[in-house]
Parts: sequence; C-alpha cells; structure tokens
Amino acid sequence: MIEYRLKKCLGLMLVLALLVMACPMVALAATTEISIPDASADPGDTVTIPINITDVTNLGAATIWLNYDSSVVEVTAVVPGDLSGVGSTPLAIANAAGELRMNFIHMLAPPGPGGDPVFVNVSLKAVGIVGETSVLDLDVKTLAGADFVNIVHTTVDGVFTVGVPETIKPTVTGAPTGSIEPINTVVTATFSEPMDQASAEGAFSISPAVAYNPFSWVGNVMTFTPTSNLDYNTKYTATVAATAKDVVGNSMARAKSWSFTTIKAPYLVVTKTVNPGTIEVNGSGIPPEISTVTLTVTGAGDPTGGPLTSVVVTDVLPDYINLERTSFSSPPTTDTVIAGVTTLTWNVGTIGVGTTWTVTFDISSDDCGKVLANDDTLSDVTYDDVTTTSVTVLFPATYLIVGCPEDDVSCVTPPGGDAEMSIQHISLSGEEFVQNQEIEATVSVGNSGGKKGSKTVALYVNGVLEASDSVTVGPGSGQNVLFRFSRAVPGTYTVSVEGREAQFTVLGMGPPQAAPAPPMAVAGLGGGLGTGGIVAIIVVIVALGIGLVVILRRE
Repeated sequence: MIEYRLKKCLGLMLVLALLVMACPMVALAATTEISIPDASADPGDTVTIPINITDVTNLGAATIWLNYDSSVVEVTAVVPGDLSGVGSTPLAIANAAGELRMNFIHMLAPPGPGGDPVFVNVSLKAVGIVGETSVLDLDVKTLAGADFVNIVHTTVDGVFTVGVPETIKPTVTGAPTGSIEPINTVVTATFSEPMDQASAEGAFSISPAVAYNPFSWVGNVMTFTPTSNLDYNTKYTATVAATAKDVVGNSMARAKSWSFTTIKAPYLVVTKTVNPGTIEVNGSGIPPEISTVTLTVTGAGDPTGGPLTSVVVTDVLPDYINLERTSFSSPPTTDTVIAGVTTLTWNVGTIGVGTTWTVTFDISSDDCGKVLANDDTLSDVTYDDVTTTSVTVLFPATYLIVGCPEDDVSCVTPPGGDAEMSIQHISLSGEEFVQNQEIEATVSVGNSGGKKGSKTVALYVNGVLEASDSVTVGPGSGQNVLFRFSRAVPGTYTVSVEGREAQFTVLGMGPPQAAPAPPMAVAGLGGGLGTGGIVAIIVVIVALGIGLVVILRRE
C-alpha cells in the first residue's frame, strides 16, 4: 500500500515537473507586436500616426519597411518616437517606390529598451481621390535583442483611406494690430486650415500700398514682408479678400481686414560730406591738398517718442587716405589702424529730436588718380529706439577725386562729367539661417560721376533672378537697396549682383543617412532562450519521461 502511494506521488511529481519545464516553451510564443493604425485624410490633408512596438524586451535592432500605394498616399515627414534618446533611427523616404525604410540601433549599454515604445511618427498626405484606399503594409526585416537573439513577433497592418472633402470655409486672423508697431514690422495672416497659397497671396492687399518681397509660408501662416521700412506714425490696413481658398477649393465666407499703426518714435538722419570733392596731390614735395569730412547725426520725427539712446558713430577710411589727427572737432572714442585701414568711433550716447551731433576732420592722399569711396559697410550709426531695438543706419557713399600734380605725367586724373554708377558692395543679415527665415541683402550703389544717375539693381541667388529694384543716386553720393527673401531647402547659396557676391547657408536636418548594419542575430527562439537553454530543457524532459516509464512498468 505504501509502495503504491509512493509510486503514485512520484508519478504526479513527474507530471508536474513536465508541466513546469514546458512553461518556458509556452513563453516562447510570439508576444511582441509591430503595428500601424488605420488612418484617413481629406484630399490634400496630412495626418500623423505612430508605428508601435508592443510588449518588447531588450530591443537592440530593428529594420522595418512601410509599403504603400504612392498614388493614394505619400509620406511627408517621419519623426523618431520614444527610442530617439537611446539609439539612432536613420530613415529614407522613397515615395516614388511607395517605401519608407526605417532602422533602429541601440547605442547604449545593454539592456535595450522595452515595454510599448512608439517606433516613429509618420505624417501621411492624401494624394488620391475620394474613396481610394492603400494598405499600410509593415515589412519587418530585422527585430533582434541587444543580446543578438531574434525577437519573435507579429505585425498588424493598417489601411489609409482618402476621405470625403470637407466644406468648412477657412477663416483668417491678422497681425499686427497694435498702435506702436515698429517700422520694420512684417504682416502675417494665420489661416484656420491649409490654403491654396496662390489664391491667398492674390487675395491679400495693404493700404497705403507698400512694395514687398515674395510671400513666405510656414504651415498655415502667410507672411508679407515690405522691401523697406514702413513710414512712421502711419495707419496701415491689411485685407484678405473672400477669394482666398483652402486646398480643396472652399472660399472664405467674407473678407477680413485689420489695422495697425506704426510707432511715433523719432529716428536719426545721418549725412556725410567731403569738401572739397576734388583735391590734388602736389608735386615736388609740397604737401597735398586737404579735404574736410563732416559727419552729422540729427534726431528727427515725433518728439513725443522720446530720445534715442546708445548712439555710436563709426567711420572707416581706406589705406590710401591720410588722416590729419590734429584736426578733429571732437576726438573719437577709439582710433585704430589695422593694415592701413583706419576705424574711428564716437560713443555719442543720447540724441533727442531736434538735436544734432556733428564732427569734422581733415583727410588727404598721396596717391594720385585715386577715387575715395567712403562707403565701407562699417561706416554707420547704431542706436536703440524707444522699443530698445537696435537699429543700424549706413552712411551714404561719398567720393573724393584725387587729382594729379602738373609735373607728374604718369598720373591720370579720374574723369568727372556724367554719372558713373556702380555696385559698391553687398552684405547679408547673417551667414546661417533656419528654413524659411527671412534673409536681408543690402546692396550699396554709388555714383562717382558729376551728374545724377539711375540704375536697376538685379539680385541673383545661385544664378537665378530673385528680385530687382531701381534707384536714383545724386553725384558723388550713394544709396542702399534692401532685398528680403527666404529659402526652405537646406544648403549653401550664393547671392550676386554684378560680380559682387556673398554666401549664406540654410540649416536643416540634412538628407537621410544610410542605416548602419543591425547586429547579427543568432538563429534561435526569442524571449532570451538560446540554443543551449533549449537543449537543456529537452534533456530534462527526456529524463523525466524515462523515469515515468520505469515506474509504470514496475507496477
């Protein structure tokens, strides 16, 4: 009796042991899931959805492709999800082939991430017609743990449907609307939904009329940028007519207008003269003739705006000009000479409306035949307006003809007479810009002749005409022409005007990089069990089975 009970208990224990040892085999069933939800969008609209990885442990590498019908839907953007902080997620969008290729490599020490992370967020744009559908087919090329073991998984595909076009009419909110707006303000129209940009731009107007650069867009925001500063103390009214349409053709229900008034603040008027405008270099050791430079800065505008502060005057003289340093009517704050180029600065401080600051000093030249162009981009006046915004005003270009002495037959006196128009320099408001950021190009036009002249300035970007403007310049003076534009595509661009060039760079994420090869996965089952573990389990099960057979035979 005791022997029977003992055998029975031993048999039950063997069965329980078999069940326990079989549990890891049950755990080997695939629990990790790669999925993308269903989505829909109206024609022309974009929707963003996640690609999810559910119930994963110790993730080390993943290569996942998304296949779709590019005549129905296109991928417009991909943003790394929850894994961006622990690894690299290179990607490549190939809409022509209907493929989105994504990779993940765990970059930190094991273990890899786990849980239910969002792999990436995908923005999908409906390009088909209403009712068309496309399967969002997930193709998992590689899914491995940080221990190089394949992870068993399932996939759940989605379906993208082009929905019924909406009939909601767009609305718009305008800015600015204040009463003390700066004169360099831009006007924005923020629409309630994506717009047909050409119709929105054609529906925009502003009164009084203002010359402007091409419109720029960021999302649903349209920006109107004047080519030059607005007038002080002036009311402007902007209007978007009802002809503005959204991307599916819905027009606005009614026109929208808003107004703003520019600030009454004062401003500075700067002048620079060289008198006389023609001097000679005397021969036989006789000192050259002297010309007097006069710099004048005057506060103008509405006196209720208050004074202008932090006024700094800078003038730069070329290396072939001699400065008579004993002639200053007011000594400069700094006087530096680098490679023969002299830079003078005066820290003026505060200038109120109706107040004039002036300084004079003498110059000469030993170089006959030279024409002095006092138009260096560093010859300017900077100040803070009443909104504490820093403003820079360039001195107009001024010229000095340096004639020849009678006894120097090798010297050629520069000609006078008709207008002599030329591009002096081109400068940009910076060297690096983000996508769609406004870029300012200032072109200085000079007239070294004896008569007033006009010139058309054509600005090219990478050899393509961007904009043009005409300017009239008096004899022996100069004038600046300001262009504003932007670029959406990252890269390096060259701005040129008649041989004068400047470069800028538009920053961006850059082109997709090739994905590094995922770690080599070891053939075997997922869940952390390697080949050795599986063999050990089989050996134990066989041994217990043999023991059970022996016991049953003895009965």
